[in-house]
Amino acid sequence: MNGQIYELTIYPENDHFGRCYAATSEIARRLGFDPEEEFRFAVCVSEAYTNAFIHGNKSNPSKSINVVFAWDEETVRVDVEDQGEAKPQALHLDDSRPDIDCEKSGGRGVGIMKLFADRMEVEERQEGGLRVSISFRLRRKNSQVGVLLQKSNGGVNGNQSN
Repeated sequence: MNGQIYELTIYPENDHFGRCYAATSEIARRLGFDPEEEFRFAVCVSEAYTNAFIHGNKSNPSKSINVVFAWDEETVRVDVEDQGEAKPQALHLDDSRPDIDCEKSGGRGVGIMKLFADRMEVEERQEGGLRVSISFRLRRKNSQVGVLLQKSNGGVNGNQSN
């Protein structure tokens, strides 16, 4: 993907969920998401991050989570990488319809991501853990996104590169 990349590595310490949310909100703002797009985007990133922390890293404070935002004029993709031992098959991605049971206390994240994102992929990382990739098509004119990308000037506690 040619465009911009913003990466951050988060260790589970005070307000680590808040740091992920702040970065997600900043990217959504830079890309000019309307409130509905921002909600879908934030929920998906939050679900992927929460799953990486709880299910992937088993809430282990010594294991980090990498969150990589990459965007161009057409698409924004977020990769959330954990350091756990789960296999992609454990996520039941082949189910044709998302399973979102409101009476369950958990287990809705994958279904929500499949419903809200334009594309979702999960792969096993060579160094261990899973990478959950969620993609969203940008729904505005290319010229508008080009201006938004040019105004971007650095990050929310992370690294940004072109």
